[in-house]
Formats: sequence, structure tokens, C-alpha cells
Amino acid sequence: MKCFLHALVFLSFILAAEAQAGWPIPGAPGNVPMPPPPPVRTMAEWEEVQAIVITWDPDYTQILKEVVRHSQAECRVLIITTQPAVLEAFLRSENVPMENVGFIEADFNSVWIRDYGPWSVYHN
Repeated sequence: MKCFLHALVFLSFILAAEAQAGWPIPGAPGNVPMPPPPPVRTMAEWEEVQAIVITWDPDYTQILKEVVRHSQAECRVLIITTQPAVLEAFLRSENVPMENVGFIEADFNSVWIRDYGPWSVYHN
């Protein structure tokens, strides 16, 4: 049991160092704005948004294509991808309207951007 616990602790340090190795991301803003003063709250999933941000993982192409197709009618869709021109050509070939779609060329951690991406808050 002790060996297992030591191995987990050791691995967590290695994995944390490896995850941080790519930071800071080249081209990322050099400063982070100060958060608003309290009270703040996170938005509920049913509240209106101005935009959504997704990452484009090739393992989820069909699902993400439909997310973009249906979301772009309601708000701006920003897609983080390493190949924006290729992705735009694909979406156009699938007849996805592009008027409300934008691309951010950048590496990303995983398709689960909700776990590490931007969080919206309200100050009220």
C-alpha cells in the first residue's frame, strides 16, 4: 500500500510538470485582467450567451459539426483548432453556415474545454 501511494504521489508530480511544460502558450495574452469584485456568480447552462468556445478534436468530428451547425444560429461559435483553413473547408463542404463562426489557431489540451477553458461570470 505504501509503495502504491508513493508511486501515485511521484506520478502526480511528473504529470503536473509535463502538463505545465507547454505554458505559457506562445501568442497568449501576457496579462490576465483582474476579476470583478464580489459578489459574482457563474452563469447557468440555460442562460443566454454571446458566444461559445469549443475545441475541434478529430475524434468527435460528427458531433462537433452538429454543435456548430445548431449553435451558430443562436450565438457566435469560436473554434480552437490547429488547422483553421482545413476545418473551415470541411464545415463549408458539410453546408454548415459560417457567418457566425470564428477560428482560433492554437493547441489545446482536449475536447473537454469546459474543464480548463474560460468561465463566464456575472457581477450583480
